[in-house]
Amino acid sequence: MKPAITIGAFAFALATLPLSSAVSTAIAKPAVEVAFVLDTTGSMGGLIEGAKRKIWSIATAIVDSNPDADIRMGLYAH
Repeated sequence: MKPAITIGAFAFALATLPLSSAVSTAIAKPAVEVAFVLDTTGSMGGLIEGAKRKIWSIATAIVDSNPDADIRMGLYAH
């Protein structure tokens, strides 16, 4: 019994696919999503400035370690 699709026909079908559909998952940019939550109530007192500096350093480290990533960050202060 002869196979329905020969190896040559399969290779041709792959070769004629648009490049974006054949390679898009292989070269997709990594996605990084981060949300920071900062307590700004009176109980935090003098700690808020230190917390803001720490958030900034973490955000900078994420960007520096993932320069090609699709990075989304959010900050919620309450």
